[in-house]
Amino acid sequence: MRTLKLNEETKNNILESLLKRSPNNYGEFEGRVNDIVTKVREERDAAVFAYTKQFDGADISADNVLVTDAEIEDVCMMKNFISIINSKFFIDSFKAIYSNS
Repeated sequence: MRTLKLNEETKNNILESLLKRSPNNYGEFEGRVNDIVTKVREERDAAVFAYTKQFDGADISADNVLVTDAEIEDVCMMKNFISIINSKFFIDSFKAIYSNS
């Protein structure tokens, strides 16, 4: 996993990478993403801390994490972009495009 500062260039690079992926795998990704989103909605910070430990190996908690105003602004900027990526419409559209190629 890599961390990127979201700007127009990185947003375009992410979208370009997504377009290169096979649409046959989207169902698998969609299921995994939905499971993670559901767990975070239900368990909130505890789920985020657990996934951070699982994926990044970092042992974080509410006692040792501070989110800055700038980081919150970055998340707000990414919100619409992430919604598009995770939407069923987006996935179905790419399945249709690739199946007609």
